[in-house]
Amino acid sequence: MTGFPGTPSYSEVLARQLREEREAARTEPEPVPRTEDADDFCDALFLRARLTEAGDRKTARMLERAAETIRRLEHEIVQLRNQNRKAGTSEAK
Repeated sequence: MTGFPGTPSYSEVLARQLREEREAARTEPEPVPRTEDADDFCDALFLRARLTEAGDRKTARMLERAAETIRRLEHEIVQLRNQNRKAGTSEAK
């Protein structure tokens, strides 16, 4: 505030708006009344979202284990081929 009567400056208006916005953000909104049907539908959506998230995590872990198994098996194949080459067998291809 400038202390002089009259229109406030832009910075004063902006500061007041910021204070008001912060104060409005601090106050919690009142709960919205919902019907039982809406509760059931929203609860079903929430549950489905949690199940999908859990399923995606489980799928990701399974894919990681599968990739590790494939790497391990490829390594074993290379070792067996090297052993066969050293032995001079025809299975070394």
